[in-house]
Amino acid sequence: MSNGAILYNDDEDSGYMIFSLEEAINYTEKKRLCGYDGLKEEWLVFMVNLFDSDMLLFDLNKIDTKRYIIDGIEEYPTEQWKYLKCDFRIFMNRLFESNGANYWRWL
Repeated sequence: MSNGAILYNDDEDSGYMIFSLEEAINYTEKKRLCGYDGLKEEWLVFMVNLFDSDMLLFDLNKIDTKRYIIDGIEEYPTEQWKYLKCDFRIFMNRLFESNGANYWRWL
């Protein structure tokens, strides 16, 4: 319904930015140019945490499965990033249910 959004931003260092398609492409390319060599060509950053610079990415090769969202923790090598066990609709519903918390890291 929209092409980008900022969620749960109650001060300068909190919340999430969901990128527009153009922003996602530009941000992903910028990260590759800045040294994220592990970012695969089929990965696209669609959201960043404004409080810690971690990223959430789509694996475009797995988009037709239920496990295509990757939790990109900035200080970890890309080989340690994990796939979430949900699709985008479920991801967003859970994000709203948890009132903006990083629920996917609770386990």
